[in-house]
Amino acid sequence: MAKRMERASANVNERVSILGENCRLNGNIETASKVILCGNFEGSISCNILETEVDSKVSAKVIAGDVIVSGSFEGEIVCHNVLTVARTGRVFGKVSYGTLTVEPGGIIEGNTSKLESRDKKVLSIPESPSSS
Repeated sequence: MAKRMERASANVNERVSILGENCRLNGNIETASKVILCGNFEGSISCNILETEVDSKVSAKVIAGDVIVSGSFEGEIVCHNVLTVARTGRVFGKVSYGTLTVEPGGIIEGNTSKLESRDKKVLSIPESPSSS
């Protein structure tokens, strides 16, 4: 427990939104922070960094700076920087990326395209007002 508290306090300035492994969410996520999906998500996501965990199932349209897919993803990804498909990752759909990494065992099926320099616009997502 103490180690977990230390880790949490060490990352207090890092903003992360997490969907737990036993959760299901339909909707839209818009944030300038990191999003970690462990459960099932359907909708759209606009964020700085997106990580999908091994058992996650995602059906979405995603616009992000960096994306790491370790679970199952179906839909569209526009990744301005690095898209990584982990060895357990499965991507089905339309994918645009700055740089693509597919680990051995990872799968991409569908349309893929590399973003041109002019397409790599700075991802600008308004920061939500902080509560003071």
